[in-house]
Amino acid sequence: MDPLKFLHARIGTFFTTGNHEYYYGSALEWFDHFNNSYGITILDNKIFQLNHICFVGLNDLKSKNSGIYDHTLDLSAISKCKPNSSIIVMAHNPVMADDIISYAKNHSIIVDLILSGHTHFGQIYPLILNVYLTQPYLYGWYNLNNGLTKLLISAGTLYLAMPMKMLDMSEIWLLTLTSDNQNDLK
Repeated sequence: MDPLKFLHARIGTFFTTGNHEYYYGSALEWFDHFNNSYGITILDNKIFQLNHICFVGLNDLKSKNSGIYDHTLDLSAISKCKPNSSIIVMAHNPVMADDIISYAKNHSIIVDLILSGHTHFGQIYPLILNVYLTQPYLYGWYNLNNGLTKLLISAGTLYLAMPMKMLDMSEIWLLTLTSDNQNDLK
C-alpha cells in the first residue's frame, strides 16, 4: 500500500469504502490509516465542494453490516452539494447507480458522473456469468438517466480472492475534468 504515499493531486486525493474494508478489520482503522499515513481524505457519506463541482463519497452497501454505530449508506449526502453544482459521486458498487439517480431525481438534483468499481470486470472466466447475472452494469461507460448521468466502472488494479486476473484487466483510469467556465476549476 506504500505506493499510495505518492498519490498527489492538485485538489486532493479522496477515498470511499468498498466492500473489502468491511471484511478485514475495522473500517475505522482503514479510515485512520488512509488519512494519517497517506493524507487521503475520507468521504464516508460526505462531500468535498470545489467551487461548482461537488464530489460525493458514499459508503458501500456492506457498511450497514460493519458494526460501526451510524455507519451506513446514506444517499442524502448528495443533497449537501451546493445548488447548480456538477456532481460526481463515488460509489464502489455500480448496482447503486439506479438508487443514486432515483434519489437525485426525487430531490430535483442531477448527478453528472458516478465512479464505481466492484465487478473486477469478471476477473475469473468461469465466474463471469454470476457477475453478469448480479450486476446490471459490468464495465466501462454507461449513459443513464436519459443521458444526463454517466457511469464509469473500472476493472480496478487488484483481484478478488485469487491472485490473478484472467481477463488481464488491471487498470487505473485518469479523468480530466473540463469546463466551459474556467473559474469552475480554479
